[in-house]
Amino acid sequence: MPKIFTEEARLELSVKLLDAGFAALKKGGLSHLNVEQIAASCYIAKGTFYHFFPSRYEYLYRIMLYERQRSKDALHSFLNEERKLTAEGLSRYLHWLLDENPNIFSYLSEPEKKRVLAAWPPEYLENEHNDTVTMNMLYGLLASPRKNADLKTACNLMKLLAVSLQMESLFLPEAYPSMMDRLIDQISDCICA
Repeated sequence: MPKIFTEEARLELSVKLLDAGFAALKKGGLSHLNVEQIAASCYIAKGTFYHFFPSRYEYLYRIMLYERQRSKDALHSFLNEERKLTAEGLSRYLHWLLDENPNIFSYLSEPEKKRVLAAWPPEYLENEHNDTVTMNMLYGLLASPRKNADLKTACNLMKLLAVSLQMESLFLPEAYPSMMDRLIDQISDCICA
C-alpha cells in the first residue's frame, strides 16, 4: 500500500469502510455491497479500497470480524464495577445483540450465503473450538457462575437466538418478543447461579 496514509488515518479509514459495508449489507444483502459506491461514500477511489481489502469476499469476512469485535467490546460495557457480568448484565447484553443484530448472515439471502461460504476458505468458517472459547470466555466473566453450568446447551440456545433473528418471519409476531425473552432466560439459567 502506498504510504499516503498514516497508520492512524489508515485505521480510521478502515473502520469507516467496515461501517459503510455493514450499513450497505443491512440495506439489501450482498447486492448492496457495491465496492465503488462504498469507496465513494468514504471519499476514496475504488483502487484504494482494494489496497485495504483484496476482494469483496475478503471485505465481507473483515466486516464479520469487525462486528464480532464490536460485540465483544459491547459485552464489556455490561460488566459491573468488579468487571464481572451479572445475570442482569447478561440479559441486557443478549438484548443488545438482538437489537443490534451484528450477524452478517442475517442480511444475506440463502443463495448469497451459499456463495459467500463457497468463496471463503475453510478456516473462515465457524467451528466448535470457537464456540468453546466463546462460551468459556463468557462463563469466566460471570459474577455468579452456575457450578454445574451447561455451556453446550447455552451455546446452542445462543445459536437458536441468532437463527430466530434470521427467521423471524416464521414466528407468530405477537409471541416473538416473549419467545426471545424466554430464550434469554434459559441461557441465563444454564450458566448463572
